[in-house]
Amino acid sequence: MNAYSVLIDKNMLVNVFQTDVSEVGDLLHYKLFVYLGVFAVVAYIFTTKISIVYKGFFKEIFYKILVLFVSLLLSLTILFFTYKDVSSFFRNNDHFKSVAIPLNYINALVGYVKLINKQKAENAPQIVISEDSKLGERWKNIHKKTIFVFVLGETARAQNFSLNGYERKTNEPLDPIKKDLIVFHNTQSCGTYTAMSVPCMFSHMPASDFSISEANRYENLLDIIKKVKIDTTWINNNSGCKGICNNVKNMSLSSQDFIKKGEQTYDGFFIDYLKKAIKTNKADKQFYVFHTMGSHGPTYYLRYPSNFAKFTPTCDSADLKNCEVESVVNTYDNTIYYTSYIINEMIKYLKSTDYNVVLMYVSDHGESLGENGLFLHGLPYSLAPKEQKTVPFLFWFSDSFKKEFNLKSVCLQNASKAQVSHDTIFHSVLGLLDIKSSYYNKKLDAFAECE
Repeated sequence: MNAYSVLIDKNMLVNVFQTDVSEVGDLLHYKLFVYLGVFAVVAYIFTTKISIVYKGFFKEIFYKILVLFVSLLLSLTILFFTYKDVSSFFRNNDHFKSVAIPLNYINALVGYVKLINKQKAENAPQIVISEDSKLGERWKNIHKKTIFVFVLGETARAQNFSLNGYERKTNEPLDPIKKDLIVFHNTQSCGTYTAMSVPCMFSHMPASDFSISEANRYENLLDIIKKVKIDTTWINNNSGCKGICNNVKNMSLSSQDFIKKGEQTYDGFFIDYLKKAIKTNKADKQFYVFHTMGSHGPTYYLRYPSNFAKFTPTCDSADLKNCEVESVVNTYDNTIYYTSYIINEMIKYLKSTDYNVVLMYVSDHGESLGENGLFLHGLPYSLAPKEQKTVPFLFWFSDSFKKEFNLKSVCLQNASKAQVSHDTIFHSVLGLLDIKSSYYNKKLDAFAECE
């Protein structure tokens, strides 16, 4: 809480229990152990040096009840005279229960246990939403291998994309193909942390109705895509797929044979995987999700090879508050630059195949980089600043895909001017791939007028 100004609620505990060793290691810093050590020593001295004289069992019970009664009476008296102000404070500061120790930990733990118990109570077979799914008429005229590449970004915020007007050229590697990109400049995430946003963007439920426990009861977008016999694969370089990929082929990037044991698994290895997969996969319809580490903090400097440190000086530490904000932003911007390089290399290769190809990139949530003293992400959505909720969202279409699926470039560019959200993803992917489903909502398809 002191280091990153986070709030402790049940959603933060979801993050704690769904993380992995790598993410925990990134958050550890020697100051944490110094902090704990000092307080442990003080507590030890305090408890061992003070002599407590007990008055006997029944007297102790009597005095404790008396102290409790007097304390309660004083509290109620104070509350009686200040009720108007106190009630107004709690009504207007709902987040107080997430910062007051130990109330926040107790409240968060109770909320988390309730969430787990609810999920267990609903642990029935998933509700099938893919049953009536089928390929549309446009597929009758498709004569080439068709590939959809979904690059799922991590912690990238729209404000630091030069494609969105940021003064730094963080997307410079994409400059050669900039005119071919369909960039949505105003996209809202449905959560401020991965465990919420990732299931939400693959769900048929809008963010306004979404809950993790409810979403777990249903199949998701990948199940529909698999149902219509599109070969579907999830490749992970992050802390799991949050249950989204359970019913499709899924694997870890670090397990690939072209990565040496102990080698830092940068997202750039996705490029090698993509080339290998497309060369060896014989399926005529393919869908890939690349779950990147992207810009995950606080150790931004570990997200890119040293030769991609375009903006300096950098903050090569997990202790962001001990770095100048400028160096934190520099390091973060280097992660965006590296992501841009990866996207460009993927598109360069996909273009060389002459297949029907779509590449989509969207981030799960944004990030705070010191604005108002805030770092990282994960604040309750109602309290989170725009930096944690506004995400980059872009597409690239091969000429053959646009031709065979009858999509006009002008229409695609015009569609990108709209304000959208993660709600768009489920329906836009179905629309672009001409997959018919009773769960498809044309109003939430960003390209509905182009299809």
